Amino acid sequence: MFAIISSYSTSVSWIYEFFDPRMPVIMVAQPDSSGQARIKNILPNWVVTVPFLRNGHECQHMKIFYETGRLRVVMSTANLIDYDWRDVENAVWLQDIPSRIQCNPHDPKITDDFPSIMQHVLRAANVRDALTIMLTHEVCPSPSQR
Repeated sequence: MFAIISSYSTSVSWIYEFFDPRMPVIMVAQPDSSGQARIKNILPNWVVTVPFLRNGHECQHMKIFYETGRLRVVMSTANLIDYDWRDVENAVWLQDIPSRIQCNPHDPKITDDFPSIMQHVLRAANVRDALTIMLTHEVCPSPSQR
């Protein structure tokens, strides 16, 4: 089981308390004004990945959880900060996606199906590199080493 979370604004100290410390979490964060991609460990089992974004601005509200063969996608209108959940009225959309009974061969010419779009989004959000680091338990290289 692991989680991928993202928000325009995030309070790591606040959101961290909602996760079991043993759960691996990839947090997709906003870039600084340079817009450059980077990856780093911030807490035990937590990796922050920053995708390349021109001018460093974008809004992302992505929460993805994988547990026991199913994918749970959660999208909320709130940021991952305490006062957004405490003081602001918000909405949440949640969808559990069961695993397929059998694998369908992927046709590289088809680019508008759910698996293709999800792969594109996760690659663009720099999640693939963060997941590789998390799965191999590597220490994340510093930005100067990347």
